[in-house]
Amino acid sequence: GFTTYGHNTTAAYQMQLFGIAAEPEAPAGGQLMTTAPVAGDVIAIVNGTNAMTGTASGKKLASETATITDGVLTLTETLAQLIVSVDANGYYIFTVDGKYLTSGATGNELTLTDAASDYSLWTVEAAGEGIFYIKSVNANYNGKPQSLEYYSGFTTYGHNTTAAYQMQLF
Repeated sequence: GFTTYGHNTTAAYQMQLFGIAAEPEAPAGGQLMTTAPVAGDVIAIVNGTNAMTGTASGKKLASETATITDGVLTLTETLAQLIVSVDANGYYIFTVDGKYLTSGATGNELTLTDAASDYSLWTVEAAGEGIFYIKSVNANYNGKPQSLEYYSGFTTYGHNTTAAYQMQLF
């Protein structure tokens, strides 16, 4: 057992301390965000009435119908609840159950991968009240950055400002 006793430098008095990362608690319902997320936030991504799930559908992530009442998204068990991290360069990293939200190198793909890569880094740009563009930092096709897009599922494609690229965060 542990006790206190006079100071000594022998092995019996040497202790190791380990940090334990606390998992953020997921909210019961998600409030529409009007500012970019910060490290430690747990978010859901919605495009129109389509909410991102953590389920793969080919080279995309599947969606489910979002239920939003008075600016609050009803969370379900299949809805992707992404934990937000921010690296030293200010780029976002989103994880779901320990897997990284990752674009294909040239876009047209969005998956959850076991390991982070250069394609797991994102920027979040405000595009109006409660609307954001989520761009891959490194995915590029013919000189065009790749952004999160909803097209029969969530994927990445050449950045555009149409509704398919306008994401809401809860």
